[in-house]
Amino acid sequence: MWKTLRSMIVGDSEPYGVGLVLREAEDGSFVVSSLVPDSPADESGKIALGDVLYEIDGRNFYRADKGEVMKATLGPPGSEVVMGFKRGLRYESDGVYRVTMVRRAVKGAGQVTRLKVVAQ
Repeated sequence: MWKTLRSMIVGDSEPYGVGLVLREAEDGSFVVSSLVPDSPADESGKIALGDVLYEIDGRNFYRADKGEVMKATLGPPGSEVVMGFKRGLRYESDGVYRVTMVRRAVKGAGQVTRLKVVAQ
């Protein structure tokens, strides 16, 4: 299914993204699970594991459809994307901090997986 969905979004070429790996939590939100080393997300120095994705290019993506999140995250090489996240007390006035990144070829770009939340 991943190959089919990826082909629909970016064709058969390598996807261009920012090196952000998201996990879909049981509540439907998307949580940063890892950053690809030397990727735009990693190089920004602003995104941390556990941050929750709230918006992409000004559009609300909190609890959005996984395919829509992937489609908005990936794009043409050299194109900018502004992603908004929430984390702890590091908020802007609207509760979201934003990071502007430039898409490029990144191994693992556009990965969105399922996360099973375990009660502690």
